[in-house]
Amino acid sequence: MPQPEAGKEALCDQAEAVEAAEDKAVGEKEAEEKSAEEEAEQKTAEAEEADRAQEPEVTDKQREIEEWIARYTRLRADFDNYRRRSRQQLEEYSQRGAERLIIKLLPVLDDLDRALEAAANSGSTEGLAQGVSMVRQALLDALHSEGLSQVESVGSVFDPHCHEAVAREECAEGELYVVEEYQKGYSLAGRLLRPAKVKVGPAPENPTN
Repeated sequence: MPQPEAGKEALCDQAEAVEAAEDKAVGEKEAEEKSAEEEAEQKTAEAEEADRAQEPEVTDKQREIEEWIARYTRLRADFDNYRRRSRQQLEEYSQRGAERLIIKLLPVLDDLDRALEAAANSGSTEGLAQGVSMVRQALLDALHSEGLSQVESVGSVFDPHCHEAVAREECAEGELYVVEEYQKGYSLAGRLLRPAKVKVGPAPENPTN
């Protein structure tokens, strides 16, 4: 019965070959799955490492932004304090200036009271006129000490920057001069406060300028 034995051996060999092929296929598939799993784990690890590498950069940027915000907040607070102090100082300077002027004007008020009292006691208007003249001069002295000056008018060349012409002589031609003053003009520290109201006309015989 040699042939049946040979056939049996051939079948066994074939079965072993099939089993070996199946084992090889299973092994290859498992190897591929393991390789894919390892590759996925490697990519995940790389991604996590990249995230960890970016974390310090993001933290530094965030810290820098917070520092700028804190610096801006401090500067804003400092500016608000400076503006408040400046406003307070300006108010104090203005109040002190008013106090200084009032203190200088109080003697003028005293002189006016004395002039009125003297006129009442004497019954003469001459004393009152003299007292008022003295009070006027005292008032001018106090205002001059604060920088007040009177605008030159009569006899000077008409200047529209400091003179206001309210009347004009007939036949006034060429350069105009101030021939009469109706209301005095004043300036403070070089800045015009009120123009002088004047009458203009031709040049006088002896102009002041």
